[in-house]
Amino acid sequence: MKKLLFLLFLFVTTNSFALVSTLQQGTDSYTGCKEVEVYENQATTNQDADLTFEINRYTNLEGRNTLIKFDLTESASGIPANATISGVTISAYMTATGGSATKYARRVLRDWAEDQATWTIYSTGNNWATAGGRNDLDTSSTQSASAVTAGANAWVAFTNAQLVTDVQNFVDGTWDNYGWWFSAETTATTYAVFNGVRFGTASLRPKIAITYTVPEAVASGDPLFIEGDFVAGDLFVN
Repeated sequence: MKKLLFLLFLFVTTNSFALVSTLQQGTDSYTGCKEVEVYENQATTNQDADLTFEINRYTNLEGRNTLIKFDLTESASGIPANATISGVTISAYMTATGGSATKYARRVLRDWAEDQATWTIYSTGNNWATAGGRNDLDTSSTQSASAVTAGANAWVAFTNAQLVTDVQNFVDGTWDNYGWWFSAETTATTYAVFNGVRFGTASLRPKIAITYTVPEAVASGDPLFIEGDFVAGDLFVN
């Protein structure tokens, strides 16, 4: 008697769809953000207890820069190492500003310590190459992002294609993640005050939104029926 043999030919393809991960200290159990500002006029004082941070430059050449890092490891962020990053925005809630001006972010190249960094050192016993951190040995020569600060009581979004590159390389392990250095990068008077990582209301702390895709294997195929005499041990290979 003829019997039908049912074979299923499988084809493996990959699909992907966009996801967005928003990381903010104290929200959805995330605790991976650290931040500290460094003051030129308090060059040896660590400011890690402050509830706000500033990006300032005054006419007396007093600068105030800020360091911010988000833990982007998969265990902290949920973003796998094989993800493709397509969009990144770092947002901070601004409470005061001294007129419209552009502020900048650069990738940090030093492994700074939140409870030790000052204008002169990035950690105990380790000096910035240039006080304040603006040196190509301390921070990237390429600006990662920028934003115009104006008004008050509003979110300010730092974004740029280079920020996407930064996060892609942080996530896949190409670069060490030491976060970003925020500065006015001007000699003109300008200031902006933001809620920091220790601010009382978690929803108003700094946050990073990352859009990414992850390849997903999908098996599909068409059945094939073969008529004939088959016995145990017959092997068909496609």
